[in-house]
Order: sequence, then C-alpha cells, then structure tokens
Amino acid sequence: MFIRGFITLSVVAACNLIATEKSDNNTTQLGIISVIGEGSTRATSAVTEETVKAMYASGTNVLKTVDRLPGVNFEASDNMGMDEWVVKLNVRGYDKNALGYTVDGVPTTSNYTGASPWRLVDPENLETVEVSQGAADISSPGLNALGGTLQYRSSMPKDEETIKIKRTQGSYNHESSYVRYDTGLFNDDATSAYISYSDTYVNHWTNSVGKAHKEHVDTKVVHNMDRGSLAFKFSYSDREEDDYYTYFNLGDIDKYCGQQACWDGMSWEWTGDPAIDQNHVDSWSGLREDVLFTLNGDFEVTEDSDLTFTLYNYTQDGKGQWAPPFQYVLDAEGNIAQDADGNDIKDRNNSSHRESDYDWTKYGGTLNYTHKIGFNEISAGVWLEQSNRITTQNWYYPINPDVYWYPDLSAPYLTRFQTDSKLQTTMGYLADKIQLLDNKLDINLGIRFIHANLDLDVTDKIAGDLAYDTDLDSGVLPNIGALYRITNEHQVFANFAQNAKMIPTGYHYGFNDFRNIDPEKATNYDLGYRFSGDTLGVSATAYYNKYEDKFITVEDSEGDALFISGTDIYSNSEGQEVVGLEVAGDYKVNEKFSTYGALTISEGEYSGDHAASGIQEGKKVVDLPEYMVYLEGKYQHNGYSAHLNMKHYGEAYSSYD
Repeated sequence: MFIRGFITLSVVAACNLIATEKSDNNTTQLGIISVIGEGSTRATSAVTEETVKAMYASGTNVLKTVDRLPGVNFEASDNMGMDEWVVKLNVRGYDKNALGYTVDGVPTTSNYTGASPWRLVDPENLETVEVSQGAADISSPGLNALGGTLQYRSSMPKDEETIKIKRTQGSYNHESSYVRYDTGLFNDDATSAYISYSDTYVNHWTNSVGKAHKEHVDTKVVHNMDRGSLAFKFSYSDREEDDYYTYFNLGDIDKYCGQQACWDGMSWEWTGDPAIDQNHVDSWSGLREDVLFTLNGDFEVTEDSDLTFTLYNYTQDGKGQWAPPFQYVLDAEGNIAQDADGNDIKDRNNSSHRESDYDWTKYGGTLNYTHKIGFNEISAGVWLEQSNRITTQNWYYPINPDVYWYPDLSAPYLTRFQTDSKLQTTMGYLADKIQLLDNKLDINLGIRFIHANLDLDVTDKIAGDLAYDTDLDSGVLPNIGALYRITNEHQVFANFAQNAKMIPTGYHYGFNDFRNIDPEKATNYDLGYRFSGDTLGVSATAYYNKYEDKFITVEDSEGDALFISGTDIYSNSEGQEVVGLEVAGDYKVNEKFSTYGALTISEGEYSGDHAASGIQEGKKVVDLPEYMVYLEGKYQHNGYSAHLNMKHYGEAYSSYD
C-alpha cells in the first residue's frame, strides 16, 4: 500500500528577531536555520533555538523540529506529534528505531516504551538540534545508530535575571502554559541557573475525545571556572495519553472520514459489550513518569588537550492499559485453562483490564579526551551504561464491567508475564583528525566497538519460562572521512562508516530469545559539496546505504502453528539498500527577507524475501518518499517576524504489500 504525495502548509507570525551569525557547532547560519555543516566530513545540519521558538507551538514533540532538514521525514497523527505511539521518523530509509539520539550527551531512544527526547527536554528550552543524516558522530553513545544521530542540546541559563511566561491555545482544545525563571549570573558571576514548568493538553483530532496531557519540569545550573565548566540538569516529565493508532493512510481516510469530521473507530460511551468496549478511548492509556539527572563537564587540560564527561541517572515508572474483550478462564492452580485441543479458554462475555507496568532504571557516563600533536588531533573515549528493566503484564477483573472499565486493583487474577532484563553496555573509540596542505585537507580516521551483555529472565504463562545470559559484540566499526577546502567558500567531502545494532528495541517486553538472530549491520557512504557565502549557503550530498540483517517483528496470531502463542517473533531479513540526493540552501535576500529550501530524492528497495512479514525482494522501502521538497520564507522587521513554509511529499509505501 502506498500513500500519494501531499502538501503541508503553515504560516507562523512571531515577535522574534533572528540575526545572521556564525554558530559554534561548525555550521554556517545565514537565516533561521543552519544548513551548512562547515568543516565536517559528514553530511550534517542543525536547527537553531530561534527556529524552534519561532516555528513551533508550545508542547510540540522535539522530534518534529528536524522535519525541515534534507533527508528527514517526520509523520504524526496530530500537528504537534504528541501521540508518541504513532510517530514515524525516517532518515534516509532508516526508521526511528535505527537512529541514534542524545539529550545533552545522554543516549536515549525514540521508542514510545523508552525515553523519547520529547520527555527529556522541553521544546522551549532547546538550544540546538544537530542531525547527522548518514553516519553518526564516532563519539556519540548509543546502541541504535545504524544511520544518523539527532543530538539535542538544552539552552544555557541567561546572564540577566529573567521571567518568561507563555500561553498557547489552539484547535482540539490545545492548551499549553509555560513559565521559566532565569536567575542571571551570581556567585561572582560564575554561576547561573533556570527552572521551567510547562503543562500541555490536546485532544486527538480524529474524535476530539482521546487526549494527550504532559507536564514537564527542566532545571539547569551552570558553573564556570578558569579552565572549564560544569552543568547540572534535572528533567521531569509526567505524561498521560490515550494510546491508540490514529495514523490514517488513504484507505483509512476513505473509510473513516466523512464530510464533517474523521472518526478513528474508537468509542467514547461504555456499552457493557466487550467486543465494542475494547475500543473505548479511556481504556487505551499510556502513562509515563520520566526523571533524568545529568552532569556535564568540559575542561581544558592543557593548551593542546581537552576533557569532557557526562554522568547521568534515568528512571521511568510507566503503565500501558487496555480492556481486552474477554477474561481468561483459570484452572485450580491459577494457570490458564485449556480445552481438549490445547486452546486457551476465554470468557468472551466479560472484559478484562490489562496493565503493563514498566520499571526502568539506567545510569552511566561518557568520557572523551582530545589532544593536538602537530597536524594530528587525536581523540579517544568510552561510554559505559547499566540498564535494569522490569516489565510486568497483569490482568485484572473490572469492578463492574457492565458499567465501566475501572479495575479491581487489589490483586491481579493473572500475571501474564514478567521480564527482568539487565543490559550492560561498553563502547570505545579512537580517532585521528589529520590536517594537511596548509589546513586545506582534513582526513578523519576512526574506529569504534560496542560490547553488550544481556541477562534476561522471563516468566510467561503462555510461552513458558526463559532465562539466559549472552554477550554481543559489534566487532571493529571503521569511520573514514575527508574534507577538501577548494577555496574559503567551496568545500567537497566524502565519508564511509559502518555501524551495528545488536538488540531489538523491544528486547525487554515478553518472551524474546535473541540468541539465534544476527546483529543488524549498516554501511553508509556520503559524497558532498558545500558553498558558504555572505548571503547564500548551499549543500549537496549524494548518499548510499546498505542495511543488512534488519530485525523484523512478526506478531503472533492465535492458531498459527508457526509462532508461539502470545509472543512477538524476531528474525533477520536480508535488509535494504537506499540511494539518494539531498540539496539544501539558505539565501538572505536583504535585511528583511530570507528563504530556505531543501530537496531530497530517494530510491530504496528490499534486498530479499521475508515470507512471514510479506517483504519481497525489489519492493520499495516503506515510509521513504520518492522525493521531498521543503520551502520556507521569512520576513523580519523591528523585532517582528513572519514565516511561511510548505512541504511536499512524493509517493511512499506505508506497508510491505
């Protein structure tokens, strides 16, 4: 199934004055967006703090902020991307679970059962988002980055004491309140801090009953010293959402959307009929409470050497709820009763309340050292992390299933499964940046490795028990790049990198045995050109990537003898190959007008058949538009600014069919 091309158009007016400047992250900023990865041997681009504040409503998912960049395709069921379950992010054919993410140097994930960057930094507190479309920064920590990385950096405290209050209201009962207090400099002008709070609510557009609600707190303290700085950050997120699939393709629109409004197939009145009430909006709930502590250090050891580190501790307390249209019948020992044919016996006259509980703690740190020796800049670093997750799925009887889904939480009638997983990760890298020909030529040579140990213990009432301890190694992963400065304005670059992902994203959920699957592998090539002038910046990158042994999840359907009942089966597919071209440019017409545009052309196909999932060799890669065009214009004068932007998508497949 494919989705035809479409256009999105938005107009934004704001009281923001955005100056032309040179940024600190090796990008040249000409207008409201940094598009030129000057000095990098990889394709990179960045979104600035000014862009986020001017273009996005309060409470917007921070993943959406990169949609304007070349090679990036963001899709969501709502304009703000608040419905995490259905958010799609694709960069050069890699889906969101094959990309790397960091927030202030802390590795995270996009998965809705994990720590999405949106839960760890408020969009109002973003300083920049830097995207490497092809190959991850060799020092970037994480287990997922087969393709590029998204690196989020929170804003610094202001030098002057400031209070900012912002209120946003919009369609579908969208309400967002944001307040931030900056202390300004104190402690002999060495220290500054801020604390912010936001509260965002919106109803799902498909019926205006389903909701998403999020409260968020950010605190940051920065202390500057003679030869370095320390930054402490605390983030708290409390999210409640009616989690169900509200992403429509063309067939769904024809089915559920009439002349007046769209309907997502969910009900909002309890009927007492389990077959209907399983789709009751309020019974589909995702609740997550996320807490992150971060300490960043940046020090100049000598005139020729620098040391940076990050220490962090993250916890999550979460629940996922649903009202299945049956109750398991139990035998005298409390196990699921079965009929003579070995099928589970279910009472389909009554609903259950199913609750998946998530208890996750992880802590770790990174250490990076850089030393300049002649024309060499040698860097080395390590990332260590311990992650402990307990996932439990309990089934409860509703207090009165004829009236509502509220459960009797005194005790579950069935613990369907419990997964206790402990994951230890070690990553190390060594790199050398060589500058030759009077600094016209940069050559980057680097290698890294990743080792993980997974200790998994599963108790499952249907699939059985499972316990194992396994070591996973990436092998040596090379990263080689070169940059040549033809003139001060013109550059050409090339890059080759290999990456590996050893564990599927859902490793912690249910009966999963990964000992018989191979790690995913990816090889990425970039070849590009950049121009950076006073009023014009242009970048063009041709790329090719080969994604091998891609993890495929096949959901078990009851009665299918190929799969163990009640589990998801992971296996390797042949993978996919993608080739494409990315062009982006920023043009400043005069002091009042500036424009930006990005064009992406892609072609991707699957490399082999995978019968269980329906993948066929030669079929198009899903969620990869044939082309994407983004255009933006900005007017600014006397502190006011107005923006007009549009994005047009070519055809893209939404399934393997």
